Amino acid sequence: MAEFLVIAKGHTNPDPVIDRAGAYKRGDIVDVREDGFDWGRPIRSFWPKFAIIKIPGVTVAQVRKYIQPEIDAIDPTKILTRRLYKVEVNSLPLSIRRALRQSGTVTLDKTTVLSYLRNKTTGALES
Repeated sequence: MAEFLVIAKGHTNPDPVIDRAGAYKRGDIVDVREDGFDWGRPIRSFWPKFAIIKIPGVTVAQVRKYIQPEIDAIDPTKILTRRLYKVEVNSLPLSIRRALRQSGTVTLDKTTVLSYLRNKTTGALES
């Protein structure tokens, strides 16, 4: 099982270029780890900054692409956005958002997770 560490509360910078390229936004997947990874402190204390989404039956290798940045096509050394994909946190069903508020973690099947993963460049959902 893979686990996503997701930004639940995004950051902003007054400079729009720095804001886009350097600031994590709500729904960005910060990291992907194997099931049971010790994130460093009790899960409950992560909320409201972070949430953990556990995805049974999925390996880290299968979801690693979701933590890639968006790279400039002309200058491949330039990062346009910190993460190319985001979890549409505000679109998650109310029951899932409540579970995240209560415990900071939720377990979802792959199909559900993919239906809320959006490519920031194309706007397309993964499902």
